[in-house]
Parts: sequence; C-alpha cells; structure tokens
Amino acid sequence: MWRKLSLPTAVLLATMATQAQAALVISPTGPTTNVSCVSHVCTATAANAVLAVSRVRRLLASGSVKVATGSAANDIEIDAAFGWTSASTLTLDAQHSIAVNNPVTVSGPGGLTIITNDGGTGGTLLFAKPGRVNFWSLSSSLTINGNAYTLVNNIATLASHIASNPSGFYALAANYDATPDGVYTTTPISTEFTGVLKGLGNTISYLKVHTPRPGGEAALFYRISGGGAVAGLGLTHVDIRGEQIGGIVAEFVSGLLFNDFVTGALTINGNGNGEAGGLALTNSQDATIDRSYSAANVSGNHSTLGGLVAASSGPITNSYATGSVTGGNSARVGGLVGKAQAMVLSKSYSTGKVAGGDWVIAGGLVGESGGVGTANIVSDSYATGSVTGGQHASVGGFVGRNDTGSGTVNSFADSYSTGSIVGGAGSSIGGFVGKDFGTDNFSDCYWDTTTSGITDLSQGAGNVANDPGITGLTTAQLQSGLPAGFSASIWGENSGINGGLPYLLSIPPE
Repeated sequence: MWRKLSLPTAVLLATMATQAQAALVISPTGPTTNVSCVSHVCTATAANAVLAVSRVRRLLASGSVKVATGSAANDIEIDAAFGWTSASTLTLDAQHSIAVNNPVTVSGPGGLTIITNDGGTGGTLLFAKPGRVNFWSLSSSLTINGNAYTLVNNIATLASHIASNPSGFYALAANYDATPDGVYTTTPISTEFTGVLKGLGNTISYLKVHTPRPGGEAALFYRISGGGAVAGLGLTHVDIRGEQIGGIVAEFVSGLLFNDFVTGALTINGNGNGEAGGLALTNSQDATIDRSYSAANVSGNHSTLGGLVAASSGPITNSYATGSVTGGNSARVGGLVGKAQAMVLSKSYSTGKVAGGDWVIAGGLVGESGGVGTANIVSDSYATGSVTGGQHASVGGFVGRNDTGSGTVNSFADSYSTGSIVGGAGSSIGGFVGKDFGTDNFSDCYWDTTTSGITDLSQGAGNVANDPGITGLTTAQLQSGLPAGFSASIWGENSGINGGLPYLLSIPPE
C-alpha cells in the first residue's frame, strides 16, 4: 500500500514500542513459538509470538482458521505471502492493530474476517507494500469489525453500488487497471459518498479524468461527507485535469482518508484560477487525513496548489508529499498544503520542488497560512524541497506567508526546512517564512543556512528581522543532534536516514 519504506509498519512499530513490542507474527520461515493451536484456533501465549505460514496453509486446507492475539500480544503482523483455494474462512483477531505486509490471496470460495481493537483501543488495519488482500471471486465474504463488505473489481461497479447505497461498505477486491475506461469527462463517482471504501492495499492505475467545463471538479470521488472513509487505497499514474481537482476526492467535507496514496499528475486547465491537491482538493474542518501521501506532480497557473491538499482546514497527520508543485503568477503554492485556514497539522513533511511566478506565495510545506477564524496549528513537521518565486513574491523554506485576522494567532512549533530559497526583485524571502504578519507565532523553528542560501541569521522571516522563535542552523548543526524543542519520542536522528537530518519516527523517509 505504501512505498518501499513500509510506512504503516513503521507507524505500527512506533506504536508497539510503547506496548512492549507485543505482536503475533505470521512468518515465512517460523518456527512457530509462543502460539497455541487447538481445533483450528491459534492464539498467542506470550507478548512476542511467531506462527509459521506453512501451518496456517495446512489448517486452511482442512477448515476455517482463527488467528488471535488473545490478551498476551497486541498486534498481528503478516510478514509472509499466502493464500488458499478451499471454502475456509480466515479470521484475524487482534487486541490492537493488524499490519498486512505481504499479499494474502483468497483464490477460492473462502472468506476473510478481520477484527481490530478486540479488548484494546487505537488499533487499525494497515497495509504496507507489497501487502494487500486479493479476492478472486466477488462472491467471497469479507467482514471487518462486524461490517459485511461488498466486493468490487472496477470503477464502474463501485460507482453503481454507491449510487444505489451511498452509505454502504465496499472493498476493492484486486488491483484494477483503468486504461480500458478511457477518459472520464466528469468525476467517475459523482454520488456523494457517506460510506466506507476499503482498498485492502490494492491500487487503481491509469485513471484519466479530464473535465473540460469551467469550474469543473475532477477526482475519483466528487464528494465525501457524513463521516465517509476511504482507507488502504492507492491511485497510480493518474492523469487528472480540470479547474478544481484532487486525486482521491475533490470536496472532502467530513470523514477520514487513511493509509491512501496517489501518484501521477494533476493539472489545472489552461489559465484557469483553479485549485489542485495531490490527494484531495479540499480538506474541511471535520475531515481528517492520516498516514497518507502523494507523489503526484501538481501544476496550474493562477491557482491554489498543494502537494497533498490545495486548501485545508481539517487535521492532517503522519502524511507527506514528494511531487513537484508548480504555479504561475499570483498563485498560492505549498509542498504539502497550498492554503491553510483553521488547520491542525502534525508529524508530516514534503520534499518536492515548489515554484511559482510573480506575486506568488510559496512555501516548502505550506503556501499561505490564513488567520481568519480558528488559528492554524502546525508542529513536528519539515520541508526539504527548493522554493522559487518570481518578482514581488513571498517565499519561505517552510511557509510562504503567515497571516492573522480576527484576533487569531497561528502557531508553528518544532519544525524545520532545508530547501534552497529564491525570489526575484521586490520579493520577501525568509529562511523559514517569507512574510510574517503575526507576532509570537513561532517556537523552536529552524532553517538550514547551508542549503537554503540564506545565511543571515536575522532572516528567518523575509519581512521581520530576528522574528522570535526562528533560528538558523548549519547542516552540520542540524545533523549533530536534535535541535532544542524536538522530542526524542517523535523525532530521530541517524546518519543513514534522511541525510543525517532529523526525521519523524512515525514516517521515516526512504
């Protein structure tokens, strides 16, 4: 589901570190240890348990099987690929989380039942590449935490089911190549979605949505609301064009995007004043993005553009963007978020190049941080991509422009940027923030004076000398230990990871 670094596993391991690393692992080699198997029920008998996959295969060949952590272990990790052709049902029952790190294939009439948080809290179902669940038959059964899911294997069937029941439970049974679908001229799933879609670690590839009409919205889903959720889904090699565009969803009103990703390209049509985000066009206050990423390149002209989200007022955590973000004159462009208003963002990063024309507002992580209404709160995040603007631009390594209004005060804490920062004549250029119109907004924020090109230690902000809470450090200083304010429970530092710079323990970079 995720890239090679197996982010969900990293997140799970970080969580397990606080739970004495208690996991029952389905292993490719074994041997089976600390597991009791009685009458096709295999239960962990100690915090760290191993169940050989060969034993699972043998049991499934002769009947339904339950694998459970019981009270001894917390999580189930599937580290071995396996499948079965019998009519047996496999039940995975975890006190906390279940991480699928290798493929599970139901190639016969059998079924799968998944239970998380059986006696615990805060657990979830996670997929890490190459982990996924593949059903050969759509008539197979899938039950997750008591809900029966309808299996689908293409976009048209999914759209039809959602049109009939927008609040239903659906799952993608296998990878789907959308090339034969041709080019969609409207959003494929146009019904407002309030249900749950589980991608099961599967991907939809080569989705093309080209919306020609002015103001047209283009994405896989038009709108998700009412607590709807999309989890464990990947979109690869997308080609999405329009004026209001996102990867998975255009209007994300409320609900959850979890463990999802997008790759490819999203492009604003012509000279339109549109908005585009790699994962979502908008992320409203009641909508949450967690453990998701975009590697899509996002481009437009007079636009609001974000590597992950164009405009966000909802929570974003444990997420990142790696694609380039390119806008024209007067655009708002951010490596992760184009415009933030009333947003809470934590434990996230961006690495892609950010660029715009004259009068652009450009930031390595956030383009513009607005201040009308509820304040933005950004913490424990970083940006490493270069940031470039034309004349009269506001250019910052982390945030392009920080505004306040109606008495709000935005907050930036425990974060850093390293990318080169360039602006034309008349521009406001800062190591961390291009223009800061607030006061006392920053604490323990840093920029890299070696790589940014900004060596003046008073130039953390482009328009305010010695803006409080922003400090310039050399690359060597950033590599020599966690900066002041950075928690060792959130951040790590290792010469072999992230170029020796601080990295987030929950989402270590590749």
